[in-house]
Amino acid sequence: MILELIGLAVLAVCFWNEIVKWLINLCEAVKEIAHAAEVFAQKVEEAVIKLKYMLYYKEGDNWIEETTARKISENEVPQRIKNAIRKEETNVSNEIEEELRLTL
Repeated sequence: MILELIGLAVLAVCFWNEIVKWLINLCEAVKEIAHAAEVFAQKVEEAVIKLKYMLYYKEGDNWIEETTARKISENEVPQRIKNAIRKEETNVSNEIEEELRLTL
């Protein structure tokens, strides 16, 4: 057992530079993999957010479009919608739906 440890120590000393280079390369590869995983997670999150607001599926022979509501800031509302609402109480659902389709 002692001879094996001594042999291992001798090998480690003889190949120290190669071992260090290998460890450095390993650390760089791990950093690249971590970065790639982070980018992948961001892309998946963006896709899920887009899917969260509009969902298409088929029920029997009919296609269903399901949309969900979300809060937006005032500067995201088109000016013509703001003007229409300020003048009188108006249903602008169809106009907003068309505009959302154009942005997606």
